[in-house]
Amino acid sequence: MRGFIFIVCLFICSVLKSQIDSSLAYSFLKTKYSLFKDKIDIPKSFFKGYKKITNKDFVIANTGDTFNPTDVLYSGIPNKKLMFLGLDSTKKTGFILYQQGGQVVTSHILLFDVSSKRKPKLFGLYLNKEPRNFEELKVIISNLSKHGFS
Repeated sequence: MRGFIFIVCLFICSVLKSQIDSSLAYSFLKTKYSLFKDKIDIPKSFFKGYKKITNKDFVIANTGDTFNPTDVLYSGIPNKKLMFLGLDSTKKTGFILYQQGGQVVTSHILLFDVSSKRKPKLFGLYLNKEPRNFEELKVIISNLSKHGFS
């Protein structure tokens, strides 16, 4: 039984590693983004790519909407709240900065490239400091990139 569990874990880890692409974090610093604050601006192709990779729906509330900041999950109430998002000129590459409920509310960034329907890319990071604006976010990601992503 232990051998089976190890093989399953090894398979799952290798699948995740191939689909989570840290090169997105490096290209984040070089890309020019248009910024948005409404979830309606998140491209439909992002939701499809997210579902393809994670097998889950990406559910998020706008700032000011009902949001579940706790670690108890309630049906129909998102535990993620949009702070802002950025899209490149193609609207196929971008990032979503959001807060996530749990024992404490934490900040996360999800970088994505959905230019290929067959191989969408995602890279998520937990941020130990909540950026107040895009410039602060770039400084945080730049500092993280100096230490490498794993």
